[in-house]
Amino acid sequence: MEGNRLELVKYTGLEDFHYFSCIVFNESIMNMGRIFTQEEAEEYFDFMIENDKRYDFAGNYKVFIENNNIYIGTATLRLSEDLLGAEIEYMLLPDYWGKGYGTEIVGCLLNLVSKYESVKEIIAITDPNNIGSRKVLLKNGFESNLTYKVEEDDRIAEKFIKYL
Repeated sequence: MEGNRLELVKYTGLEDFHYFSCIVFNESIMNMGRIFTQEEAEEYFDFMIENDKRYDFAGNYKVFIENNNIYIGTATLRLSEDLLGAEIEYMLLPDYWGKGYGTEIVGCLLNLVSKYESVKEIIAITDPNNIGSRKVLLKNGFESNLTYKVEEDDRIAEKFIKYL
């Protein structure tokens, strides 16, 4: 899957774990949650790889700058069980923040969603203080839908939605 400057490539196996770990062990990136332990990261990565086999276009992707093969982050398109809804997620390495890559990644994910005609709405969750992510979602046609407290750790999250 390619965007203007980006290439999205599904994670395929253990050889890709080092990409994933760059994200989940980075405190700056994981401010919406918490840094994974090694064991949690390995377990979640195995689950992710197995789950991604269910769909051709949905799943978890490594994000590269096209033509340079430089890894800059991760992107996810998760479908609901009934295939009427989807959730998107993306995380960039800090060196690539504020350069328009987030907007492009969301555009790529929306293109992938379009391959599933049954999907009627897409959601994305962010920290309401993450102005960059909020701007990315708004630029891509999402609307703020709800701000709520996450029960596990009492942090505040903001849900954005886009209807198709």
